[in-house]
Amino acid sequence: MDRVRTRRDVPPHLRPLAGADRGGRPHPHPRAGQAVSRRGDRRRRRVRRVLPHRRGGREAPHRRRAAHHRAHPPDVHRLPPRRRVGGHHPVELPGDDPHGVRGPGLATGNALIVKPPEFTCWALLEMARVFEEAGVPKGAISIIPGAGEIGEALVTHPGIDAIGFTGSSATGRRIVSQMGLKRSIMEMSGNGPTIVTADADIEKAAQAAVYGAYYNAGQVCVATERLIVLDEVHDEFVEAAMKAAEEVRLGDPFDESTNMGPLNNEPTAQKMDRHVADAIERGADVLMGGKRASGHPTDLYYEFTIIDRVPEESLVSQEESFGPVLPILTAKDDDDAIGVANRTRLGLQAAVFTNDLTKAFYYADRIRSGTVIVNDSTDTWETFQPFGGAAGTDTGWGRQRIHEFCDLQTVVFSLRDEL
Repeated sequence: MDRVRTRRDVPPHLRPLAGADRGGRPHPHPRAGQAVSRRGDRRRRRVRRVLPHRRGGREAPHRRRAAHHRAHPPDVHRLPPRRRVGGHHPVELPGDDPHGVRGPGLATGNALIVKPPEFTCWALLEMARVFEEAGVPKGAISIIPGAGEIGEALVTHPGIDAIGFTGSSATGRRIVSQMGLKRSIMEMSGNGPTIVTADADIEKAAQAAVYGAYYNAGQVCVATERLIVLDEVHDEFVEAAMKAAEEVRLGDPFDESTNMGPLNNEPTAQKMDRHVADAIERGADVLMGGKRASGHPTDLYYEFTIIDRVPEESLVSQEESFGPVLPILTAKDDDDAIGVANRTRLGLQAAVFTNDLTKAFYYADRIRSGTVIVNDSTDTWETFQPFGGAAGTDTGWGRQRIHEFCDLQTVVFSLRDEL
C-alpha cells in the first residue's frame, strides 16, 4: 500500500464485481481455497524475515510462537446451547415451525420465549400445549401473545441470548439494528424467481408456477413471486398458465373442494391492491383476477391473479406481494433471465425449468438464492435440508440450523512439556 486511502478510493475496488447481478464471481473459488491452504506454510517461512519489522511491540520469540500456533491449532470444538432464545413466528404458518426455531432450539437445550403473530395466536398456544404433553419440561417454552411491543422487549432484553424471526425484511432489519450482539436467526421476505427456459416442459412449468402462486393464497415466503419466461416460449407458457389457473377454487378453507382461501389480514390485502394498480399503471396486462372477490364472508378473499408483460421496475416485481398473484416477466436469453432474477434484495428460493442438466447447473451457479429448485415449484422444501437465503434474507435448516442455536466453544489442550 503506497498511501492511506480515502472514501473516494472505495468505488474503484468494487468495479470488478459489477457483473455480480449476472452471476459473476470475484475470483475462481477453488483456486482461492488452495491458496488459503498454502498460507500457513508461507506464514511460517515469512515470520522470521518480514513480520519482526512490521509488528510493533511484540518480541520475536512471541511472534514465532503465535505464527506456529495459527498454522497448527491444537483444539477441540464444542456446541453448548445459547440458553435463552426469543422467537417471532410468521403470520401465515403459526402452527408449523417454518424457520426451525422450536424443534432445534429445544433439542439443543435452549429455553424459548416466543411471541406469536397478533392475527394467529391460537395455533401457537395450542402447539405449546402439544410440546408439554410430549414431555418437554415445563417452562422450556413460553408463549407471550401481544402487539409489537412484546417483540421489541424480547429483542432488547439483556437476558435473551439469540433472536429467531420470520417476517418481512423491513421488520427484520429493524430487529437486527436493535438487538446488539445477540445472535440473529432470521428468515425474511422472499421474492424468488421461477425461470422458464426455451427447452422446458412448458405445461409442467405452468402448473408448478400457478400452484406456487396460489398455495396458502400466496402467503408463503417461497411463493412464485416472479415468473421469468424466455421470449420464444412466452405465448405458449401464458396459454398453459391460464389453463392451469382454471383449477383454482377460492372459498371456505374448511371446505374440501377449496384449494385457496382468504388473505390473513387487511394490510396484506391492501398491499395486493397497490401492487396490481401499480402494474396496470406501468402498462402491464391483467389476464385474470386483479381484485377482491365478492360473495364471501369478508373482503379478504382475493381472486387469483395473472399479470403479463410486467415491467421489472414495478412493485409486483421488486417487492414481495404475499398474495395470490403470478407476475410474468420476459427475458431475451438465459443470461438476461439471470440478470432479471438477481436484481432483487430478496433471494430466498428460486426455481428453474429446463431439460438440460448442464443448463440447470449454469443457472444454479449464477442465481443469488439460498436454494434453487430444478423443475418444480419454488414452494418446495424439506425440513431436513438446509434452507437459507441470499441477497437480503437468511435462515437455515437441517444440521446447519442446529448450529445456529449453539455457541461455538473452542477448548485448547497443550500437549507439549514446555511453552
